[in-house]
Amino acid sequence: MKKLRKAAVAAVIFAMLLSLSVPAFAAQTLTNDDKNYMAAAMIYNTMGLLEDEYVGMDLTPEQLFDAAMNGMASILDPYSAYFTPSDLDSFMSDLASEYFGIGVMIEQNADGGAVISQVMSGSPAEAAGLEPGDVIVSVDGVTISAGIDGMVSQIAATNQPSEIVVTRGSQTLTLTVGKAMVSNQTVFVDTLDNVLDSAKGVSTPNLRYMYISSFGDGTADEFSAALTQMKSDGVTGLVIDLRGNGGGYVDVMLDICKMIVPKGVIMSTREKTGVATFYMSDLQQAPFKNVVILTDAYTASASETFTAAMQDSKAATVVGETTFGKGVMQTMESLPVGGAFKYTVAEVYRRSGAKINGVGVRPDVVITHPAPADGADANLVSEVKAVLNYIGCGVSSTDNTLDDAAKAALAKFQKDNGLPVTAYPDSKTLTLMNNMMYAQYYSSDAPLQKAYDILTGTN
Repeated sequence: MKKLRKAAVAAVIFAMLLSLSVPAFAAQTLTNDDKNYMAAAMIYNTMGLLEDEYVGMDLTPEQLFDAAMNGMASILDPYSAYFTPSDLDSFMSDLASEYFGIGVMIEQNADGGAVISQVMSGSPAEAAGLEPGDVIVSVDGVTISAGIDGMVSQIAATNQPSEIVVTRGSQTLTLTVGKAMVSNQTVFVDTLDNVLDSAKGVSTPNLRYMYISSFGDGTADEFSAALTQMKSDGVTGLVIDLRGNGGGYVDVMLDICKMIVPKGVIMSTREKTGVATFYMSDLQQAPFKNVVILTDAYTASASETFTAAMQDSKAATVVGETTFGKGVMQTMESLPVGGAFKYTVAEVYRRSGAKINGVGVRPDVVITHPAPADGADANLVSEVKAVLNYIGCGVSSTDNTLDDAAKAALAKFQKDNGLPVTAYPDSKTLTLMNNMMYAQYYSSDAPLQKAYDILTGTN
C-alpha cells in the first residue's frame, strides 16, 4: 500500500511536469505557491524512494527532513540556520537565566581554538581549576573539529563529570569537571583596582568596570540593578567591556540603550520590502560623565549596535579592535515538529545611518595584537617575526625572509618551550606562538589600561 501511495504521488508529479513545455520552475504561468507545492511533492516522493531503496544506510523521515532543512539554510547567509529540537535547546540555554553545565564562557580565537574567556564564581569549573585563557583541546574526547557547539553539546550530553583537556601556555592539563545548574549571570561590576594592576592602591571610588557577556533573558534587569547601585555610589566614570560579547536579544539591548544612550535614534532597520523602522531613546540625561567601551573582533551583533549608538551619540569612547561586522537581524520560526528555523529579516543601521554589516564598528582608539601567524599565508615569515617580537623573542627585521636572526629566534623559542628544535615555523610552533600572543594580550590588557587612563585623565 505504501509503495502504491508513493507511486501515485510520483505519477501526479510526472503528469504535471509533462504538461509543461519548459522546465517546471521556469514556467511563467506558475505562481510561487504553485512551485512550492510542486517542490514539496517532489521532496516527499524523493524521501520515500530513499527510505525504501537507498542501500548505503537505513534512513528515517526525521533524518531526511533535517537534511532538507539544512540544505535550505545552507544557501542563506551565515546567520540563518535550522535547529533540531536539541540544537534549539542548546541555543536557547545560552541566553537563558540559568543552565546546566560547568560554568564557563567560551569564545573562538583567530586560530579557531576554543578559549575560556570567563569562569563563573562558585562554579564546577572554578572548583576544578579551569582559568580564563585556557584553550580547550577536548571534552570527553570531542575536539575542536566538532566546533565549539560540538564541545558544548558534549558537556551537556550527560550529568556525569567531563574530562576536559586544556592548554595553558606550554602546559597541557587534564581536569575532571563536575556539572550543576549554573546561574547565567551576564552583567558583572567591579572596582577598577580589582581588575587592573596599575589601579591597585589608587583611590577611584567614582569609577567602575562592567563586563556584559551577552544580551540574554535577564541582562536588562541585571543592568538596571547595577545602574541603580552605581548611581547610589556616586559613580561618574564607567568602563563597559563588550569583548567576546556575541550579541543576543535585540529587544534586551534596546531596553539597556534606553537607560544609557542619550535621546535620539538608537538604530534603524530596513526589511526586504524597504520598510524602515527607527528605534529611539528618550533619555534626557546620560547617567555617567565618562564611559569607555572595550571591543574586540568577537564583539558582534547586538553588542555592535549598542557600541555604535553610544559612539554616535558621543556618550562613550570606544577602545580596542574593530568589531565583527554582523549588522543584520534574525527572527525565529518555531516548527510544529519541534526545532526552529532562524533567518535574516532586516539589515541594521547605526544612529548615524551607516551600515554595520560587513564593516563593524571602528574604535576611537585602536589597540590590538599582531595578526596570528598562519601557515597558509604568503606572508608567513613576516607574521612569525611580528608575533615573536610581541611575545618578547626579539627579531630585528620585519620582512618576509627567513633569515639567520629569525631562525635563531625560532630555535630559541622551540628549545625554551620543549618543542623539537627545527628553526622552522612548523604547525606546533605556530600554534604555541599564537596562543602565547593571545595570552599576553589578554593578561596585559592594554585596552583596559587605556580606558583607565581616559577616565582618570592621564591619557
